[in-house]
Amino acid sequence: MKRIMLPVFLLFLFCLTVTTNLKAEVVKDIRELFGENRFIEVSLQEINHIKLPYQIKEVKTSKKMTLNIENKSLFVRLNKNEPAELFIILNDEEHSVINIILIPQSIPAQTVEIIDPTKKNEKIRRAEKSLPYEVVIRNMIISAKNSGNIDGYFKKDFSDENIYFSTDQLYLQKLKELKGYRYKLEIWQVTNISGDSLYLKERDFYTQGMRAISLDKHELSDNGTTKAYIVYPVTVEG
Repeated sequence: MKRIMLPVFLLFLFCLTVTTNLKAEVVKDIRELFGENRFIEVSLQEINHIKLPYQIKEVKTSKKMTLNIENKSLFVRLNKNEPAELFIILNDEEHSVINIILIPQSIPAQTVEIIDPTKKNEKIRRAEKSLPYEVVIRNMIISAKNSGNIDGYFKKDFSDENIYFSTDQLYLQKLKELKGYRYKLEIWQVTNISGDSLYLKERDFYTQGMRAISLDKHELSDNGTTKAYIVYPVTVEG
């Protein structure tokens, strides 16, 4: 059995993934809508649907476009083939303003869901802020291993998207992301493609920014698989 020796460029595993399928639905965390994350590709020819976590009070735009507001939904059709900036004023307690920039593309109509995980489960927010982070992370990993989910966390399935990384020994594919208030957990399937048996260790997969990683099993025969559970921080204030 060979001890796995991963190349140095595995350090870029979780920023150099490849996506081959364009999904007609995009999910954005309301807490992360800054910088380049504000740019959202939408259809130029079709009506696009933007779903908000709160009722919409008002929308201001930088360009003329067709808008229709229905409760928590905004239906948008761009009039010109140029980026358009939106300021969406929500009817929450703080009258929050969401700032996004729509980038027109020749693609099908898009559904963009902007989520607020803190609204979905206030219990999770309180637990993550009150418990020691080691306990929170351990509980996350145990729950994900036992059920594939974490109660109250926002779940995004990547089984229909081809997000992967490959070395001469391993093929890794992203399966799922579970996002809470302070932390998120990614589940990756790891396949041995080396032609020989391998012994894996968690530290082989470490990249900067990780809070924890756990493997279902460490010994893999040729073409054998295991799952990696990786915890990252979510950028929040407070």
